[in-house]
Amino acid sequence: MTNTYHYLCQEKLIKTRDISLITIVPISHALTYQAGQFVEILLRSGHCLLLSIANAPQTDGHIEFHLRHDEAHPIAKLFLNELEQDANVVLRGPFGESTLEQNIQSQEELVFLAGGTGFAPIKALLQLALVNSQQPLLLYWGIRRPEDAYDEPLLQQWKTRYPRFDYTLVLSEPHQHPSWTAPTGFVHDYVAQKHPDMKALCLFASGPFEMIQAAQRLFTHQGLKTHRFISDMLPKTIKTI
Repeated sequence: MTNTYHYLCQEKLIKTRDISLITIVPISHALTYQAGQFVEILLRSGHCLLLSIANAPQTDGHIEFHLRHDEAHPIAKLFLNELEQDANVVLRGPFGESTLEQNIQSQEELVFLAGGTGFAPIKALLQLALVNSQQPLLLYWGIRRPEDAYDEPLLQQWKTRYPRFDYTLVLSEPHQHPSWTAPTGFVHDYVAQKHPDMKALCLFASGPFEMIQAAQRLFTHQGLKTHRFISDMLPKTIKTI
């Protein structure tokens, strides 16, 4: 039986009009988890919300979430509303197998594919990989709007501090942003162009289910071993918020 944990919301940071970063701290016992896993938030309304943990485990036990709360995510909006009334957060977990500990092999190049706030578990994985592995680390982050790259300042810091880390932002709706000069299109198509031979890759993916499905089909065709496409989105249709 999965344990239940009680936390308090410590911070709500609005990053864009529909993306917020939530930080919670344990009231007593902290959740034990691995980077890349997710939890189930038990709302007072009776609803449940699956959220990926956006930070590697920390000594103080705090947990970070990246929450998209637009009209397509009504339960996320409900969660925010409940936090306005009461800072208590009840969660169950952890869940998921998209962890470095279970999947990393020293000879493989590590590639990370994120779509929107699917960046959350990827961020946690990168935090761990930057200090615990020696492989090159490549992040491709698909966004709809430039402001959706809400954590790019951190990525810039990592790139300066760790020469083996690099990242690329890929904008899917460039017609609305004519001044955008970085890559455009679907992020999984761009990754396929950059890595035509994927036989030696280990790839972690998180984002909209449709993107994950398309990426898996495309990358498998380009030689990526099935067990090296690592995502908790498959085969279950879990949508990262």
